[in-house]
Amino acid sequence: MEAGVRNAVGIAACTCDDMSNLSIVVTARELNPELFVVLRQNLQANQALFDAFESDFTVVPSQIVARECLAILTTPLLAPFLWQIKQRGESWASTLLDQLTERFGWQAPTVWSVCVDTNQSPALLNWLTQAPRETALGDLLRDPHDRAEELACRVLYLARDDGGSTVMLPHRRTVVRSGDQLLFVGQGAARRALELTLNNENTLDYVLRGREVPGGWVWERLARSHGGAAARSADKTKADRTIA
Repeated sequence: MEAGVRNAVGIAACTCDDMSNLSIVVTARELNPELFVVLRQNLQANQALFDAFESDFTVVPSQIVARECLAILTTPLLAPFLWQIKQRGESWASTLLDQLTERFGWQAPTVWSVCVDTNQSPALLNWLTQAPRETALGDLLRDPHDRAEELACRVLYLARDDGGSTVMLPHRRTVVRSGDQLLFVGQGAARRALELTLNNENTLDYVLRGREVPGGWVWERLARSHGGAAARSADKTKADRTIA
């Protein structure tokens, strides 16, 4: 009563004791059924009790730490990016969050790293060594199925292979260089499409110049489409002759 639970919007029970946390939220919900409840679970052994109480958001510290460690191990650029966010403050981070949720929604997006090298980007690396002009990041992030469309992803962080220089939220006009390491966020489909661009020279040529080389993805699709149309036309002609 003294805590003003009846008039509160939400409550967070985050002590180190699971029974205390459950007792707090059960009592609070009895006083105010409309409360938004954030509940901390410390021990996996108490999972059944926490499942029985339907909180709006349950925090499990051990899982958070494990998932962050896994993310950092599989996506090395994530750690320096998160460190940079901490240095820039809450206001800057809030603005970035608004931009990302406006574009990708509130569902957790895919986060991944790419290095411009022979293992992860052979087609792009070959292009950069032969291209007569510089390649901008925005041109690279076109949809390989339709280059007029932009891939549903964004580069959060760029690390240069020149002694340690980095760029937070690089602009679309940022020039891509050999050895660059890029941290992306976006949809899983965008990741797969980008992998196709980075690994297939014909696809990359289409994405950057709009020129489809025979044997490329778009050319093959058009060829199949044309062949199917020709076959349907032949079948229709044959059918007309049979009716006649």
